Amino acid sequence: MRKINKLTFSIFIQLKMRHEYFKSYLHRLSENNLNKCYKICNARQTLKHLLLNCRHYKAEQIKLKKKAQLKNTDTILTLFIIKIKRIATLKYLKNT
Repeated sequence: MRKINKLTFSIFIQLKMRHEYFKSYLHRLSENNLNKCYKICNARQTLKHLLLNCRHYKAEQIKLKKKAQLKNTDTILTLFIIKIKRIATLKYLKNT
């Protein structure tokens, strides 16, 4: 991936630094009464959920998992640290 726009890169860095503005985070701050995903799945909205489990992004997640060569033992953090996984994550963020 040669060029990435500023918005996608900014989102990537915020997620990597754990600056999560998901409903699960806002719920802890009492800024949001609901911590459920706003998409069709209604699960708890977390970084892991949006990157790997949200039904709304299923097609993109399949590509992410394949390109990142994700294994069951991988953690979310590996998506931001290991080069091949980082590139796949950036593409995922750009497409979603």
